[in-house]
Formats: sequence, structure tokens, C-alpha cells
Amino acid sequence: MRHVPKKLTDCPENLRESIDWLIQVRYGNGDSDGLDELAKALKKLIEEAIEKATKSLQAEKDKLECPVKYTGHPSNCAYIDTLIEKAGKSKNPNGLNKEQLVKNKQHCQNNHEYYRSDAQKKALQDIKERETQLKDLTNKLSIFTDKNHQKCTDLLTNLCTGLETFLGFNSETKGYTGHGIVYSDLDRLCDGVMGFFHGVLESVEKDPSVTTYYTGMNDTLKTIKESMHNPGGLSAAVTAVSEPLGECDREVTEKTQRT
Repeated sequence: MRHVPKKLTDCPENLRESIDWLIQVRYGNGDSDGLDELAKALKKLIEEAIEKATKSLQAEKDKLECPVKYTGHPSNCAYIDTLIEKAGKSKNPNGLNKEQLVKNKQHCQNNHEYYRSDAQKKALQDIKERETQLKDLTNKLSIFTDKNHQKCTDLLTNLCTGLETFLGFNSETKGYTGHGIVYSDLDRLCDGVMGFFHGVLESVEKDPSVTTYYTGMNDTLKTIKESMHNPGGLSAAVTAVSEPLGECDREVTEKTQRT
């Protein structure tokens, strides 16, 4: 049997949005080097995300590091930092003593733990745990952030090639050969028929004129739903539909003959 190449959009919808997009990126410019640009974009995206997360955690940590508050400043240490900065810029030898300010800050830091409330200790510990998690994640994503992004490109290329084989995608024709896991027109038709069965029966599921003669509608609907998107599912669905119809027919016939 000759396999007819299929269009890119002939894949199931749940695969189109992810896998087909990746394939399109690879061949979008007519060549097969699109994944190199994707690797660069991923590197930038991940690096920026890690940088923002690091700065956010550090900002929260800075607020909790020094529990001693100083009017107009986040903390006493923050206030001393501003004085140290001014002392470093000052040319007045009789002005602020930078060395003494550094000692004052060290003294404050030595007493941080004493002044921290239980809530502050818990919040600070939580931030430290998140910093550890971020560091671990950064290491795991190093393949994407490495200066030489070739490792990332190779990873995406191997992934894409494997998916193309799985789906039966032909890189030369930019279509599907029919040898892979594709969604054929026949599959669409079968699912459409089963969807019709399910919709009709669901609409009369609790109708007294139906429940009087057939009580297994829940099981029938379940069978139809499970048969959808499965090879050979139409046969099971037709059987499931024919059973209640046959039972209803027998019940109606028996009741009619009694009257």
C-alpha cells in the first residue's frame, strides 16, 4: 500500500502544539540549523530567569539579614552601609571614620541571631533553602547555559530527530510519510462517529423514556469515551451502542405485546 505524505497539521492536536512547533523551528528557514538559534534563545532565557531569581532571593535575604531597624532605612546595617559609602567618597580626614563604621557593622552582624524573631528565623531559613534549590537547578540546566551552546543544540537536534522518526516526518518533503504515529483521515472519521454517539446518548442519559427500558447508560457512555482515539475503538463503540438499542427494542416489544 502506498503511503501518502501528510501535511504538518495532520498530527494529533496534543502533539501539534509542541512537537510540530519544534520541527518547524528546525526547518523554518529552509535549512536544518534553526535549532542553533533556538539553543541561543534558550540560553538567554534561562540565564535571565536564573539572574532574576537570584536577585529576588538576595533582596529578600538582605531585608531579613539584619533584624535591627533604623528609621528611614531597611535596617541598621543598611544605614551603616550608606555611611561607609559616604566615608569612602569623603575627602575630609576629620569626617566619618570608615574603619570604625566597618567595626560597627560587624558588631551589629554578630548580634543578628540574638535579635531575630522566630518568624524572621523561619523566613530566612526558607530563603536559604530556596537558594540551595536554585543552585541545584542552575547546575542541572548548565547544558543550556554553557558558553559553548553546541551541547544544547545537539540535545535539541537528537530530540527532534527522534520525534521525526516517531511521527514519520520526512525532512525533504516537510510532510508525513504515513509510517509513523499520525492521525489519518479515517481516524478522524471514526472519532467523529464515536463523538456523535456519545453526544446523542449523553443528551438522553437521564430521560425517563430511556431509563425505563435501559439502566446501563453510564457504562455505555464510559465505553464510548474510552474507545475514542484508540485503534479499533469504533468496533467497541458500535457494540456498546447496539446493546442498549437492542435491549430497549426488546423491552418495548414485550410491553407492547402485554397490552
